[in-house]
Amino acid sequence: MPSLVRQSFRLGFLVAMLGLPLSDLAAQSGTIQGQVVDSAGAPIVGAIVSVDRTSLGATTTASGRYTLHGVPARMVTLTVHAIGFAAASSPVTVVEADVVELNFTLNRSPVELAPIDVVVGSRARHTAAERFSSHRVLVHFPAGESGWRTSPGARLNVTVGGLPG
Repeated sequence: MPSLVRQSFRLGFLVAMLGLPLSDLAAQSGTIQGQVVDSAGAPIVGAIVSVDRTSLGATTTASGRYTLHGVPARMVTLTVHAIGFAAASSPVTVVEADVVELNFTLNRSPVELAPIDVVVGSRARHTAAERFSSHRVLVHFPAGESGWRTSPGARLNVTVGGLPG
């Protein structure tokens, strides 16, 4: 019986000793938060903010805000991606148990789309379908920007089947 008590004590002591480094590792991290906006200062919704060379990432809210918890306490690089904008990166030093504010301003970047073929019904061409083939695609990013942009060479091929006559 005394042997069982000693083994239990040793096991408890070992678990306690192993728990210390794990808690130290958890404390050796910080938080990065900020806002992602466009060049006009409008928030960018749904931008992806990630810490390079880690699995940490966040998506911006309706106000363009993001928060990343558990970021290693060291120099890291944050990268932001959003559709219709050029990606941006910035180095930042994270201090243990501290909150760092890092804001990003992204510049618009046109998005070029590949040609699309839309087929409805049969693949047979009909007279009415001829009007729809080879139309240019109008791409508008983001909502609210005045005017439409057409990507050079963008093309939408539509084949409509089952039309009368």
